[in-house]
Amino acid sequence: MKFRKTYKRKQAAVLLSVFLLVTSVAGCQRVGAVKETGEEKVNVVTTIFPQYDFVRQIAGDNVEVSMLLKPGEETHSYEPTPQDILKIQNCDLFIYVGGENDEWVEDILDSIDTEHIRLLRLIDCVDTVNEEHVEGMKEERGHEHEEEEEHEHEHGEEEHETHETLTPDEHVWTSPKNAIAIVEQIADVLGELDPEQTAVYEENEKAYVSLLEELDDEFREVVSSAKRDVLLFGDR
Repeated sequence: MKFRKTYKRKQAAVLLSVFLLVTSVAGCQRVGAVKETGEEKVNVVTTIFPQYDFVRQIAGDNVEVSMLLKPGEETHSYEPTPQDILKIQNCDLFIYVGGENDEWVEDILDSIDTEHIRLLRLIDCVDTVNEEHVEGMKEERGHEHEEEEEHEHEHGEEEHETHETLTPDEHVWTSPKNAIAIVEQIADVLGELDPEQTAVYEENEKAYVSLLEELDDEFREVVSSAKRDVLLFGDR
């Protein structure tokens, strides 16, 4: 997918240029929410809702948390704004999925100072599985894909190899077991960044993990009593 990667990288370069202009004018000062004690709250930025909700369940109002993508927005076609880049630059903890759909994230992280930022990728918290491709499945066809077809004769072999490459499933949070591992990792990191609230984070973590374990038991009960072990989705 050379066209898509080149296009995304050019986009990221333009955005980063705008970002540098904005920060040079604004002084790139980090101003965050403040606790009742007067101390500044840990600033957490996530890319999508699942990570955002995990942080809320663990930390409650003890941290400042925000997400970049609105519910329903697609990560693979998302175009970050200069404000998004500024949020990442100014946060204490940045949580994202990782993988192919988050290439725009990696481009940004490669181009900014991340020394003070704690980075957490969900795909590093669990054992990933490869997406299964079976006969009849359609591949996503976007604007970029249409333009790729114009150059198909130049790299037919490369395209063929790309389609047969196994791709890790990045939707790791949909498994309750994976969600538990992710929640535990987030709680550990929050405890390191905010030691005074470690006990609170651990207590909330245990309560939330208990709910996820109950959900996992319910899923297993439904599957074990089903006549067939096949799930059919009309859309992803």
